[in-house]
Amino acid sequence: MAVAVGGPAVGLFGGSGDSRVALGRSFAAFDVGAPPLAPGAIASETRVITSATTSDGSHTLYVSPTTKGGFCYEWTGWMVSCNPLRTTPFWVSWGKTRVLGTVSSVKVSSVEIEFTDGTSAKPEISWISSPINAGFFLYEIPAGKTVAQIKGLNGGHTSAQVTWFSV
Repeated sequence: MAVAVGGPAVGLFGGSGDSRVALGRSFAAFDVGAPPLAPGAIASETRVITSATTSDGSHTLYVSPTTKGGFCYEWTGWMVSCNPLRTTPFWVSWGKTRVLGTVSSVKVSSVEIEFTDGTSAKPEISWISSPINAGFFLYEIPAGKTVAQIKGLNGGHTSAQVTWFSV
């Protein structure tokens, strides 16, 4: 089941290679108003990006630029994380019920979640323009499904991959 990360439509990166230009919704167009997210985050620039309703309630995504050119974000009730220097181009975290992630590389334009039963899903990515220049996604894992791996794709080709290893 996909989770709606509503609000106005946002675009994807356009063009090809390193010459891509962020065409996502303008960061300045989002409402201001959130608590400071982390040291180095510019609190006065924190924006309310979207809300998502999942099986455990409603959660809001806040995003702030950092003083070093990266970003910090918070999904209320779940996590606060930062990519202060924009050194992590594709990041995901998941458990039994949801997948959260960010994309801050021109080499990843979509995400594919593969399940152990051979099926897959592509979560919607909310792309945000400068100064963030990144995409954020949230996907609620359907009951009975187990994530096998998550791929960052570019033009249908795998450019980044994360595989869960159980112990």
